[in-house]
Amino acid sequence: RLLCSQTPEQANKFVQILDDYNRERQTLQQESLLSAEKKVTTDNKIIFVADKDFHPGVIGLIAGRLTEKYYLPSIIISVDEEISKGSCRSIKELNIIETLRQFSDLFVDLGGHAGAAGFSIKTKNITKLQKKITEFINKKLANCELKPEKYIDAEMKLNAVTVKNCRLIKKLEPFGIGNSDPVFLFKQVRVVEKRLLGSTGDHLKLKVDDPTTSQKENILVDSIAFKKGDLDSKIHVGDLIDFTANLNLNIWNGYISPQLVVKDFLK
Repeated sequence: RLLCSQTPEQANKFVQILDDYNRERQTLQQESLLSAEKKVTTDNKIIFVADKDFHPGVIGLIAGRLTEKYYLPSIIISVDEEISKGSCRSIKELNIIETLRQFSDLFVDLGGHAGAAGFSIKTKNITKLQKKITEFINKKLANCELKPEKYIDAEMKLNAVTVKNCRLIKKLEPFGIGNSDPVFLFKQVRVVEKRLLGSTGDHLKLKVDDPTTSQKENILVDSIAFKKGDLDSKIHVGDLIDFTANLNLNIWNGYISPQLVVKDFLK
C-alpha cells in the first residue's frame, strides 16, 4: 500500500502503520531475547531454548544474537500445541544443516545451509531432539577450541574515510557469503562524542577523530555500533580506542556523508 500510494498524505499514513509494526517487533524481539538469555547455559556446545512465548517471526533473530554473543550454535524453538517452529544459527566449526539431517526422522520439514537453518517439528519430539543433538554436537566439537576469528582486510586512517572511498567500496557489492564487506582496522582514535540510539538504547553512536592530526586538518568521523549499546558505560569521551569497521554512506535529508559501521571494539 505504501509503495502504491498516490499522495504524500496517503504514504505518510502507511509509513506510520509500518513504523508502529516495526516498533512492536523490536519490543517483542527484545523481550524474547532477554527471556532466552535467562535460559542459556554454556555447559554444552550448543544453545537450545524452546518456549511457547517466542513468536516464530523473531526466533531467527534471537538465534543469531545468541550465536554471535556466545560463539555457539543456537537452536531456538517457538513451541505450539502440535507443530513447533525452530530456527538455527551456527559457527564455522559446525555445518548445521548436515547436523540436523542426522535426525531428519524427527522433523516435519527442514531446510537451510551450513550457517543457518529452519524446521518444523512435532512438539512431542522437541525433548528427544534436544537430547540427541546435544550429545551429537558435544561429541563433534569436543576437541575444538571455539573462538571466533576476526578478519581484517587492512588498517586505515580516519582521513581515508571519505565519500569517494565509500563509493569505491560500494562498487564491490553485492556483499555476502564469498564476497564479504571489507573490514578495516582503526587504531588509537579518540572518542569526541557519544550517545545511545534506538528506543531502548541498543545502538552506540560515536564521533571520533585522530589525535595525531593537526587541529587544522583534523576531521570528525561518525561511527555507529549496532547492538552494542551495553558498552556505553565502558567507553568515555577522550578515550583512545581500537576497533574494526566497514565503510558506509549515510544519506540523510539529501546530505551524503561517510560513516563507519563498527564490527568489534578491540581491547
